[in-house]
Amino acid sequence: MAIEVNQDLATTLGGSLLPEGVYQTTEEIPNDRVLLFTADGLRYTVTKEIQPNVVFRYLRNLRKLGDTEALAHLLHDVLGEDVMDVLAENTQLTKEEFRAVMRAAQKHTMGAAQDLMGN
Repeated sequence: MAIEVNQDLATTLGGSLLPEGVYQTTEEIPNDRVLLFTADGLRYTVTKEIQPNVVFRYLRNLRKLGDTEALAHLLHDVLGEDVMDVLAENTQLTKEEFRAVMRAAQKHTMGAAQDLMGN
């Protein structure tokens, strides 16, 4: 499974029914979502708007749990259970692809935090 991460989000810091937020390349992405990465002809998206409680939960987890665990929780919050299951069952995911997806989710969330603050 080759993953292409949306470079705008990555530069910092099976069946017929697809999980929520996952679209065929031929499908239009809804206006309330943004592309996070593509893999095997599917586009994985996240909501454009990250809720303030998700940002606060991430910041709290950074303090209490450390970087790696906080980022794992964040990825689950941002992608959702179904997409996490797809990624968790992918035995061909490389370390570089893993890091790229994690960085993209983190950048998207921190960008949302800046938007919430009006920066």
